[in-house]
Amino acid sequence: MKESKKREATPLEELQRLRTALGGARAPRAVVLRGDERYFRTLAMDRVLAFAKKKPWELARHDAEDPDFSLRGLIDDLVSPSMFSSERAVFVRAGARLLKKEGSQPSEFTRAALAFLEDKSIGGLLVVDAEGLRADHALAKAVIEQGGVVLALRRLWDTPPPWDPDPRKTELVQWTVLRARELSVTLSSDEALYISAATGNDLSAIDTQLERVAHRGKESVRSLVPWNSGASPFSVCDALLAGDAARSLSGLEALFRGGFQGRDGERETDAAALQAILLATLRTRAAKTLAVALDPRNLATLANPREQAELEARARLRKAAGWRRLHEDVLELERRTRSAAGLDIHELFAFALRHRLEPAGRNAPQRAGASR
Repeated sequence: MKESKKREATPLEELQRLRTALGGARAPRAVVLRGDERYFRTLAMDRVLAFAKKKPWELARHDAEDPDFSLRGLIDDLVSPSMFSSERAVFVRAGARLLKKEGSQPSEFTRAALAFLEDKSIGGLLVVDAEGLRADHALAKAVIEQGGVVLALRRLWDTPPPWDPDPRKTELVQWTVLRARELSVTLSSDEALYISAATGNDLSAIDTQLERVAHRGKESVRSLVPWNSGASPFSVCDALLAGDAARSLSGLEALFRGGFQGRDGERETDAAALQAILLATLRTRAAKTLAVALDPRNLATLANPREQAELEARARLRKAAGWRRLHEDVLELERRTRSAAGLDIHELFAFALRHRLEPAGRNAPQRAGASR
């Protein structure tokens, strides 16, 4: 019997793992913070810093994005004993670029960090914030071998899983409820849904909105929290593929009115860029879904275990002919973006209406032989 792949830990589970490691009898030798959610990486870094401040350690902080950053100073802190304490805690922010290979060889920082892990004569702790670092990077593997902690702190999912479409079940809404509880803010799940939808997948901004409603009295959440969110091109893409006309049309309007916040924290509002992102995502997902609709055996090679359930459920919404028409329609829209006239936003609205499905078709798997 084939062994199922281990479920990916959520960011909150990863943070709990860090808390457990810091509460153990022996401090971890190193902590590496991976993933694209800056809020969680900053939170984890601050927790380790608070832990280190309780120790009689020298603290050395380095930020690779600081204009005054010195690679030599960082390496000296790793390879030389502390002059003021028995041990040293070295914190490195924005360290991903320092870990990139130099040609085919490990970078100078990588070599110094690996030497620090191996040299037991130099006590202390190394903490590296490295967005985008691969799990199979030499440092990540060495940290695990030495009993350290490597956390994968991704962004929270802001769309519900296909097997439970309740929007209140998204990770983002669930986190908003938990965060409100931490801040002693009374909030229902529906109010948390509104705040996350109005604010977008920006955890720091949601914190600010929760502060707004902390002492609201009789005022409603809707009256206090402004609608600042655009829409994610990825959630709009999902609505278009699901044939959900209402979500598609409102999502398109929000996307092109307010833009969306990328992983770098910047908000993209350029219409041409938004069209390119949306259509590229739509093309890729439509092509995969068509391949599965044509032959379900393609599922295993097109998606990871979590995506497979979503892709399989989506493929059942239409017959293969319907997915082929949708895919060809996307290719035509992409072609028109490259024409002199360009693509008008109203053509995307028309696309949503052409490929809409009735609610019964969206919510129930399609029977074999049913036409679409």
